[in-house]
Amino acid sequence: MPAPIKVELVAHSSEWVKLAREEIARLAVALGPSLIAIHHIGSTAVPGICAKPILDLMPEVSPLAELDAARQAVEALGYEWWGEYGIAGRRYCTLNDSATGRRMVQLHCFETGNPEIERHLAFRNFLWDHPEIASEYDREKRRCRDLHPDDSHAYTDAKSPWIESTMPLALLEYRRKLQTSSVHPPQLDCGLFRRGKLQWEPVMCATDSKERFSSRVADYVRYRPGYPRAILDPLREECGLTPESVIADVGSGTGLLSKLFLDNGNIVYGVEPNAEMRAAGEQFLSSYGKFRSVAGSAEATTLPDASVDFITAGQAFHWFDPEATHREFARILKPGGWVAVIWNERRLETSALLRAYEDMLRKYSPDYAQVSAKYPEALRMAEFFGPNQVRQRDFPNEQIFDFEGFRGRLLSSSYSPPQGHPNHEPILAELRRIFDQHNQNGRVRIEYTAHIYYGQLKS
Repeated sequence: MPAPIKVELVAHSSEWVKLAREEIARLAVALGPSLIAIHHIGSTAVPGICAKPILDLMPEVSPLAELDAARQAVEALGYEWWGEYGIAGRRYCTLNDSATGRRMVQLHCFETGNPEIERHLAFRNFLWDHPEIASEYDREKRRCRDLHPDDSHAYTDAKSPWIESTMPLALLEYRRKLQTSSVHPPQLDCGLFRRGKLQWEPVMCATDSKERFSSRVADYVRYRPGYPRAILDPLREECGLTPESVIADVGSGTGLLSKLFLDNGNIVYGVEPNAEMRAAGEQFLSSYGKFRSVAGSAEATTLPDASVDFITAGQAFHWFDPEATHREFARILKPGGWVAVIWNERRLETSALLRAYEDMLRKYSPDYAQVSAKYPEALRMAEFFGPNQVRQRDFPNEQIFDFEGFRGRLLSSSYSPPQGHPNHEPILAELRRIFDQHNQNGRVRIEYTAHIYYGQLKS
């Protein structure tokens, strides 16, 4: 049994997502084929609340006997193996810093189907979805720390009644979402890392990734950057794009990318899972007779087999499940069809303004590191399309804002702390300071690189 340790609570750090990803990569090799998924749980997975600076990871395995057989490989990574440690069916392991002895990681390993998996995910997701409950939990953690500052075991016991009183509501909401979702239940897990054909990939939860913009639609419509018309040139020159080509714009949102192809004369099927975003797109594109709004997702577009010449995806691509999306895209494309993934990447170092803006996001936006890490990259694009199948072009893009637009641009981002979050007012104050310091004649310029990756899918 591990000895109790001092209870150290610190403010949430966006680095915890990065550290979790690095540790998961090590564990994925050691745990082998029994590993189904690894979930980032506990308070380090919940933005906006204090936590012990110890990662809690929950490997999900099948069968448990194969995990037991991998014990030596886990211990070779530096972990101590404690067995069930009071919870039936669990394998509990701890990793300490070899130089300082400080606890770094705790593993809570369960076989798929163990009810403890559901409990952990339901509780964590409940805190994600209810910032006011998360703030209450933060206060309870601090109270218990003050009672038992030097005994982590007593600290855990002290906060258990609060957790157990919250658990019924958390489970009820989690199960309701599973029942109403058309996506396989494990993908309702934000922060989950799942073994797939393409790679170990962070998968944002279906309910979160498809609904997270609902409260930001108005700002998204007004303040998100469009796409330069020049991105159509390589599609015309190399892929045979004509006004007669049929387009499926997947994750079409409010219609910014769809409009580019509608202006080219194309029929565009805008496939969007979020009802509010879809309604905004329908209104924005209401004057285009060739726009068809479709309630669907990247993994289940609802479009017929072999029905489109091109599939496009904008900023939404980083929310897609890569393996399921690859299958669906291959299904709806006509023979010889093309896929184009297009997104705007904000430049980080070309001006003092952009450097200050990036520093602000990393300081005040707990979700920023995780979301920004998921934007498409060359390696991920090669894995999605297949070796030697993808082509790339880059184009300049920009927006010029007064302060109202600058504020709206921030609030339109999914990672911006919403109203009621402890960081909402501080990030707006910092944004005001940045604008006042860097504006020229009451305007600031945000520069982007518009990337387009395009190719034909390798089966």
